[in-house]
Amino acid sequence: MNITLLATRSRVFMVVIFGTNMALALGSAFGQNLVPNPSFEEVLQCPNGPSQLAGTAFWFDPTGNLTGTPDFFHACGSGTHTAPSNFLGFQEPVEGLGHAGLFLYEGSQVLANWREYIQVELLETLVENRCYHVRVHVNLSDNSSRTTDAVGLRFYPDAVQLPNPFIPGDEPHLELASGTFLNTTDWTVLEGEYLAQGGERFLMIGNYRDNANTTVQQLSTNGNFAYALIDDVSVLPCLTTGVDHAGQQPQLTLGPHGLVLADPPPNALFRMLDAAGRLLADGSVGDGTIAFPPEHSGMIILSVLAPGTAWHYRVMVP
Repeated sequence: MNITLLATRSRVFMVVIFGTNMALALGSAFGQNLVPNPSFEEVLQCPNGPSQLAGTAFWFDPTGNLTGTPDFFHACGSGTHTAPSNFLGFQEPVEGLGHAGLFLYEGSQVLANWREYIQVELLETLVENRCYHVRVHVNLSDNSSRTTDAVGLRFYPDAVQLPNPFIPGDEPHLELASGTFLNTTDWTVLEGEYLAQGGERFLMIGNYRDNANTTVQQLSTNGNFAYALIDDVSVLPCLTTGVDHAGQQPQLTLGPHGLVLADPPPNALFRMLDAAGRLLADGSVGDGTIAFPPEHSGMIILSVLAPGTAWHYRVMVP
């Protein structure tokens, strides 16, 4: 790992170069999905009612099915929990015959800030400073009276055990961009890149915001809640070993108008994420000058992508 400190009049930037000599892999070429049973197709017991997430392999409720009540829906089910048609409405799974479901928002006074989460143990422990591409498909149930953009996920080194179905008090590592409200027709994709701290083994999905910080839009007067369906969850290594560009990773420095990449390859693109994996900017590298949001502070994760090549940098902005 190479670390360079760059000083300006008002800010000190730490550029950490990681992941050299790597090629970008897209789609299924990313590698093995680290999420077992990603589409809830492995059935241990066909669901016939609510709160039966334990009927699908590997996924579990962090409250131990005591107070939280996430659901499992499958074509083999009966009663209220079949798929694609059930008491929530109608929605075809992204793939296969099943999906999970959970409450993202409950606006009543009695159950204010009440939440549901689903959790899974990954097939492998995440490796420090390795980039992982995360995707979760989310759909708003037809009977929801509210919609929201408050869907997030977080990685943990150990299984989360919540004593009650309320916000765990953690910040999500990834969440939907503000204003990306769920709808009842399409599967909305929560997607981003996560730079592992190392040791993470569990993934939990749900709304990490309390009611005061959860933005909702009213759809009907039939209740005061938002219920989401979850399907096709993936955690994939961003990169695989491949061919580098000119045998050396370009140096990243600070210029008067932004970050400057020395000797950028032709047709290179960049993606700039914050520490939570939210997209800050993307586009063409061009001559090598890459502007960053002027008011942003904290970690910036910069990926430079070209055919057969990917370089990654972390930039700390005080």
